[in-house]
Amino acid sequence: MSNALDQRKYAKISFEAVREHLVSIMKAKGGNLADASESSYGRLMTDLFSGTADLMGYYAESGFMNAFMEPSSTSTPSIYANARMLGYSIRRPVPAKAGIGIAATKTGKYNSIRVRIPKGTEFTIGGLTLTAMDDMEFYYNRNTDPSNTGLMTLVSGKAVVAEGQFKTETLVSTGKQNQIHVVNDTTFSDYFGDNDPNFDDDGNVAHRAAAFTTVTSDATLMDNVDPSVVVNDKLYWRVSRRGLIDPSKENVLNDIEKFAAGQDNYTDNYTVEITTANDGNVQLKFGDGLNSAIPYGLINVTYFSTLGEGGNLLDVAGTVLATSDSKIVITQGDGTESDITLEDLNIALTTDIRSGLDIQSIESIKADAPYIFNSLDKLVNRMSYKIFLRRYADVKYATAFGEDILNTKLQNGSIDVKFMNQIRFSVLKSLYRKKDKNYYPTTSNEYFLDGCKINGLMYTWLYDYGELSKQGLDSGHWAMAERVNKAIDSVFNGVVCYKNSEGYVDVSAQVKQAIRKAVMPSDIPMDYQVYSAKLSPLDFVETGSELYNVMTSLNQRGMVTLGGGYHNYVYPSVHEMQCHLDITLYRGNNFTDVKERVQNIIYKYLSDNTEFASPIYRSRIEALVHNLTEVEGVDVTFAPVVNQYNALNVAQLPWLGSVTSEFIAPGSVTIDPFDFTLQYTLVESNVKTTTTRTFTMPNQSTIQNLIADYCSTMISNHLETVTDLEIDRFVAYIWSQVMQQIYTPIADQIDTATAQGDIETVRSLRALIDAIKGWELGPDSLTFKDTDTITSMSEVNGNTLYDYLKYGLNYIKLIRNVLAYYVTKSLIDDNGNITNYTNDNEIVQVVVPVDEIDLTVSLDSVLLTE
Repeated sequence: MSNALDQRKYAKISFEAVREHLVSIMKAKGGNLADASESSYGRLMTDLFSGTADLMGYYAESGFMNAFMEPSSTSTPSIYANARMLGYSIRRPVPAKAGIGIAATKTGKYNSIRVRIPKGTEFTIGGLTLTAMDDMEFYYNRNTDPSNTGLMTLVSGKAVVAEGQFKTETLVSTGKQNQIHVVNDTTFSDYFGDNDPNFDDDGNVAHRAAAFTTVTSDATLMDNVDPSVVVNDKLYWRVSRRGLIDPSKENVLNDIEKFAAGQDNYTDNYTVEITTANDGNVQLKFGDGLNSAIPYGLINVTYFSTLGEGGNLLDVAGTVLATSDSKIVITQGDGTESDITLEDLNIALTTDIRSGLDIQSIESIKADAPYIFNSLDKLVNRMSYKIFLRRYADVKYATAFGEDILNTKLQNGSIDVKFMNQIRFSVLKSLYRKKDKNYYPTTSNEYFLDGCKINGLMYTWLYDYGELSKQGLDSGHWAMAERVNKAIDSVFNGVVCYKNSEGYVDVSAQVKQAIRKAVMPSDIPMDYQVYSAKLSPLDFVETGSELYNVMTSLNQRGMVTLGGGYHNYVYPSVHEMQCHLDITLYRGNNFTDVKERVQNIIYKYLSDNTEFASPIYRSRIEALVHNLTEVEGVDVTFAPVVNQYNALNVAQLPWLGSVTSEFIAPGSVTIDPFDFTLQYTLVESNVKTTTTRTFTMPNQSTIQNLIADYCSTMISNHLETVTDLEIDRFVAYIWSQVMQQIYTPIADQIDTATAQGDIETVRSLRALIDAIKGWELGPDSLTFKDTDTITSMSEVNGNTLYDYLKYGLNYIKLIRNVLAYYVTKSLIDDNGNITNYTNDNEIVQVVVPVDEIDLTVSLDSVLLTE
């Protein structure tokens, strides 16, 4: 049983080591036990004690290795069994998903169309079955579609389909305690328990019934039935991924005397645990009648079956889906019968079918399962977020941070309440991958998660660390104006007349307007802040995309779900660094593959040790290269990768300048004032009015000078040391000015209406500003998110506003590209290591080009093997 000390990774105890120490102690103490000869009493006692310690060390080492799942590196059943023992829930196959939309090929004889697609509706494409994940409803009105596109608007639900279909397995209860049943289907998806897309309040029977995975049994055969979880004599079990304890009942004591004599169930906790069995199938475990109830009769398990990665299908966005599902309901807008049929609708994919994953890999389980003890499988710290995200999606690197980090970014040291009760996170796939036994650095198409919308609002939504504006909604002034308006309408509800030579004249309208003008505040502060728009983080990602799936899963599991709490994706800032190596080799060997081996060991190390805002030390890489037997010495230096924008000077790229136009096409936007026109439906007191308004953008020389001044004072004066945080602030400043340019002409019309006492116009224009904040850049036009007051908004009579915002986006990209080299350079500290991070979403990808590995041979040395 004795093991060498270096064979024990955790316990670090061996028979020989203990005996050696004991002999030393006994010799120092003297006496009868100091004799360590073969037949001595002292040797007998030290051997007995050492053997006992060795035995304890053996079991301790076994316990640690089991906890970290090291002895079962090649056995999948052992890995699954150990994961369950640790309380770790293995991620099962995740369905690929896609967004869908509807276009009517004809509008029929009625003006409006309403289409209802219930959850579970099946579609097909290329041999795959896609299933609607939610009840969704689309609406179309040809009166608001002058171009006759036929495109319908989603008015409720999530327009997402998942690859796979619902299945039901019927099991038969044995009536015994601690029953275990197996569903023999390796395609059983990860949509169960708190990973269920419809997971909410698992104590509510309606939520249990709406879940993707449901477990029901015959309630009439049960003792002590809780009627609140029974529907039509079916008892809906609470599905758990980790144990049979229901937290809501954990501290509730059952009064045994109240239960009928002879019954088997002495609890109203109806929890079933679903886990992955050793063979990859699914097992259901029920209770003993005390901690969790015993089922009787037939047990029906409904679950979602998926092909996982086999369901991914690329380059299919825009493809029309086939369906003959009779559950789809088509009516007029008011719900009455329509002449439109399913054949008159094109239900098509708006995205590729992506994000499907196979069951969690053995390597991933071994890496993640031990950390279950760190957070008790809750999202409470960075490590718990990292582990969760790596389990849920093909994520290699992840970080999360909240108000404690965000508020330190404020330049004046103050606290911004807008950062409270929110978590921001960044995720990336692997920056290095293995192919044919060698590692290589991946490209941006490989490591970014898809789904981030082209939406410039995200810049100020995320990066407004500085105080962009102190103007906010003054509810006092606005409330006073509202009360005055109501009072005027109440007092002057009759006719006010005066008599002239021609008779009586009604002057009610003039009197009302005069009073309003006199009592309304002269300056109602405007709400210019972008982040105060009625948006959520999900408005910045594509429905059904990889990011959408990650964010919805975080919102289900996260701890910031109360009030305004949310998870917000922060686009990772990936810096491209180059590694140069000067390597001295021992003479007398063939060095043809040294460079390739150096590349491989460095990329492998970086793949395993790269993290967000994590230092990369030269000495670590030098030590790796030194391990090659032919290497005598090595020196590593880092430098930013030179890109095609390095020759440009950011100070010579003004907003809408002639030099800048060589890189960005301004479209219909000019430095001189120009108009943009918006058409929308105004909803007030359930009355809908189609409104068209034109606004004149101010001369762009003002914003040009503001951006130039900021750049010269905050960026250009220390270009060699500019940081990622400073670039974020610069970007936020640019976008605040861009959006202010759009709001200014609207604010001017608000001022005019205020001076005239026209509170209705003031109210509608303020609502228009909120609606504009929900813009999104499409392929050739703008779309806007509907608000309570403004719906169906579009730009008409040209695309000037679209061109303006598109120019702003491209200008930001240009600025970032020009400054990327300097930001990357600033990460290198005085010792040549990569440590100077200023943002938590920064990460470095190091490339090792073959021509950056310089080899020399030492003439004064020989190979170590000689």
